[in-house]
Amino acid sequence: MKQINKNELIKKVNESVSRTLSARIKRGIKNFSRKREYKDLVKNTQVKFTAVKIFSGDTMNIVVPDNVSTSLFLNGCFEADDTKGLIQSLNEGDTFIDIGAHIGYYSMVASRLVGDSGKVIAFEPTPSTYGLLQKNLMEKKNVKAENLAVYSLQTTMEFNDYGLKYMVFNSFQKARLADIDLVANHINVQTTTLDIYCRLNDVKMLNLFNYMFYKVQLIL
Repeated sequence: MKQINKNELIKKVNESVSRTLSARIKRGIKNFSRKREYKDLVKNTQVKFTAVKIFSGDTMNIVVPDNVSTSLFLNGCFEADDTKGLIQSLNEGDTFIDIGAHIGYYSMVASRLVGDSGKVIAFEPTPSTYGLLQKNLMEKKNVKAENLAVYSLQTTMEFNDYGLKYMVFNSFQKARLADIDLVANHINVQTTTLDIYCRLNDVKMLNLFNYMFYKVQLIL
């Protein structure tokens, strides 16, 4: 795998969300039709499957107007500060665990950073979201996608699935949005614990990267 230039990646992240006047004008022109399409999809309660190139040069399959997908659709980047934190902290040979991997944005970035000698394990319990995750990461040989939820016990639990449009809110907990009353499809998902998973799959805990993403939030 090609040597990673972290400074160049961080530069691309900054460019994708830059608030300078010239950058905003450039993005406005580039995304004029996309923003219009996004508003039409929201208005007509529709979704669109498409593919976009993210800041790293990788291509991802997304579903607009899902929150993460929309950010990638318009900017090629999601949560710039967390993305830069990941770039700065992950190194070749690290093991990265993505809990609640969604469609695989952070796993995609991590795959490039840890290289062929590293490993990425992406957990996503919702079957429909997991399908997109698999599709996005299928060519990444250092990534293993698992259709599991990570929990304190190994068991089966009821899970709220809000569909592809609102899949970012899928959780054991009911989604709480001020202006939308989401109706969930209740599904059963299999859970595991990190201790059990790592023991059964020979993942060495001492080699684990000491940041883990849960619902795309950086947890120390």
